[in-house]
Amino acid sequence: PKDAEIKRIRITPPGSDPFAIEWQGIPEAVGTPLSMKFYGLDSNDYSWLAKVKLTNTGTNLLKIKGGSSEDSGFYLGDQFGFYYAGLVSPTTDLLPGESMRVTIDFRGISRISRPIELIYAPSNLTLDISAWA
Repeated sequence: PKDAEIKRIRITPPGSDPFAIEWQGIPEAVGTPLSMKFYGLDSNDYSWLAKVKLTNTGTNLLKIKGGSSEDSGFYLGDQFGFYYAGLVSPTTDLLPGESMRVTIDFRGISRISRPIELIYAPSNLTLDISAWA
């Protein structure tokens, strides 16, 4: 229904017992010139795909760089303090106030890693995703 409000989410990881987390809305980090909303994280073999909404909160054009993973400025931190560079494709220019949803691809991740934070290094913006990943 249109007016339904989610209070709790059940998570059933493969090969593990299910657990529930309290829903407190969509995780978001707001900074200048970028804000990030976190919509989820999918995993493949040695890879994580973060689904986020990026919004240009500044007053100038913001270039979200594609290309090699080090160029994008996005990093995923795990519980061990390791950081993995993310790949965004394609390169996009965001106008002030403009938003876009993207998937950021993080590769070469250890199978025992548990992501805890998503970082946009050029703005020193950190989004805590420990309860969601």
